[in-house]
Formats: sequence, C-alpha cells, structure tokens
Amino acid sequence: MLSLIACTGATTDATATDSASTTPATDTQTTSSTTDTGPECPPADTEGSGTITQACCDHGATLQILGGLDDPEDLEPGGELPISYSPQYGWELLLFPKICGTRDLVALTVTLTDLETGSTLLSATEDVVLWPDADESCCQDAFLYFDELDTQGLPTHGASSWTSAVCGRSVTASLSAADADGRTALETLDLVFSADEEALGHACGE
Repeated sequence: MLSLIACTGATTDATATDSASTTPATDTQTTSSTTDTGPECPPADTEGSGTITQACCDHGATLQILGGLDDPEDLEPGGELPISYSPQYGWELLLFPKICGTRDLVALTVTLTDLETGSTLLSATEDVVLWPDADESCCQDAFLYFDELDTQGLPTHGASSWTSAVCGRSVTASLSAADADGRTALETLDLVFSADEEALGHACGE
C-alpha cells in the first residue's frame, strides 16, 4: 500500500554570452514525494496470517467497541456496558468489536480499568479470527465473552458475586487490534457497567 506521486516542473534560464547572441539553456527539475498509507498486503494467506484485499489495505485500520445483547450498537462515552445473564451460562460480559482495514486474523487486547480505584478488572490478549460485516465490505466483526472479572481491588469486593461488585461502577474500556503486517487500531471509552436487575435481584449499583 505504497503510492508514489511524481510532480514535474520546468524552469528556463536565459544566459547571455555576449551582446550580439543569446543561447537559451533549459534545466528540467523533477521532484517526487512518497505517501506511505501502510504496508502492502497481498490477499493470499501465505503464513497463516489471515487475508485482506488491497482495497481494504487502503481503507486504513479502525476499531469500534460495540456492546449490547440482541442487537449490538456502538458504545458512546459514558454509555452502558451491559452484563448479561442466562440460566445455561450464568453471568457474561460480552463485547463485539468492529474492526476495519486489517487482515481477518488479529491479536485483540482488552483492558478494563475501574475509574475510582485504578484497579485492573480485566487484561487479556487473544488471537481472534474475524468474520465479514454484513454492511461494510472492509469491516469485520469479533465476539468476546468473559465470565469472570478481578474485583479484588474494589471496595465492593465482598459482594455476593463479581457481577454485584462491578454493577453500576464506571470503567475505562480499551480495545486494540493488530495484524501480522503491523496495522493497528485502538478505541478507549469510559463506560458504566449495567446488569440484568431481575437476575441480579436488586437494582444495579445497590
């Protein structure tokens, strides 16, 4: 994904040899500038690094953090980060990052930090295979599932469950993705944990 832009301009110098004759001399100067929009990437997966088209190479790498349950949506600063519950799997924290302009295999790093105490609730890196987004050809989706958070540094650590300990608390969520070519994308948001109050047995944060 390397583009070369060449600009050519011509300048003419007139040099007088004597008062009777003049010999024009023309100097042509060529300048070039290089715009590096990222590493080149053939679509073939030759070393187990995932695939990408050249058009998506030129897209540029971006990442959006999506949250929700049935229909994940973009999370906004100060938005709710929901914790779900099911009788089969118990409590779950679900994240749905949308990643654009990378290969379909990335190393995805997730960090959740409690804003009040600075305690790290979650820090994990996983190799994730992405699947194509239905609406955007150069964007791909991932699904992240967590059934445990480290609440030992929270004043609510003595709550009946990790869900009760984090429910209603503000956190900084940071997600980053990197592919084999070195393309990286990052999003960081301050969010508030919310939970299924019926399953929790009380209002979130109480």
